[in-house]
Amino acid sequence: MGSQVDPKTGLPLEMLRQDRVMLRAEQEQQSQAEGYRLDAALKEEDGRILVKTVREMLTKRVDELVKDDAEASAFVKLLKEIGVKIAIGRTMAERIIARELKEVSDGKR
Repeated sequence: MGSQVDPKTGLPLEMLRQDRVMLRAEQEQQSQAEGYRLDAALKEEDGRILVKTVREMLTKRVDELVKDDAEASAFVKLLKEIGVKIAIGRTMAERIIARELKEVSDGKR
């Protein structure tokens, strides 16, 4: 019995599987390299300044969005009334940056 063929491409299935494995390996290697470059950049003064600047801008933007959203503003007001101190913009900016940096360093990007 002959090798199985992909009906869309007419190519042998085994060849397509090998191509996908190779592509995945290349993508993973590229992601790791990007992560290493990012790690190195963040250790430099310019990288730290960039992250700080983006964090400040993102914090400001999130705070503006919350302020302009009646429902979100009501939730923030309620939390403040019961004594919960929260810096939504700062917290969200830090979470977003931390998540993105982790994904890059883990090779998921």
